[in-house]
Amino acid sequence: MEVRIAYKLSSTCHPRDLWQVFQTIEDWKKWAGDLFGEAGWVHGEPWEQGSRFCIELLYPQRFDLEVLVLKSNAPFEVALLSHGAGLAAEQWIHFSENEKGGTDILNDEAVVGPAVMDIQKTKQALNTFYDRWFEALRVEAEKHCAAYAL
Repeated sequence: MEVRIAYKLSSTCHPRDLWQVFQTIEDWKKWAGDLFGEAGWVHGEPWEQGSRFCIELLYPQRFDLEVLVLKSNAPFEVALLSHGAGLAAEQWIHFSENEKGGTDILNDEAVVGPAVMDIQKTKQALNTFYDRWFEALRVEAEKHCAAYAL
């Protein structure tokens, strides 16, 4: 089974401000509440094609993910291939400037594996996860860009 998720959220920040917060995976646990635990790079230079990191997901249940960077065009997009807990996912995250002078955070993901047998439940869990993750990213990035605007 495959579940596809498309998610969008807007921020008043520039993509560079979002990337500044997003790029440090070790800090995700600080600003994303109870979504993430420990994280760290295990191969290659951060955000280079072919680099890998491991991250502990705490929501909706605890499990470890290994993540491969398929493509990185900082500060505008990153493509990731993740696997763990019987799931595999290809995820594209875009920080796209919008007509209002801010940034649209766009997330497109396809998830496969035996754990997605209940498609509606999986979509609901992923949408809740992205609501919480990207809203926390937006808030943290807007604090960051406000601090630099002073």
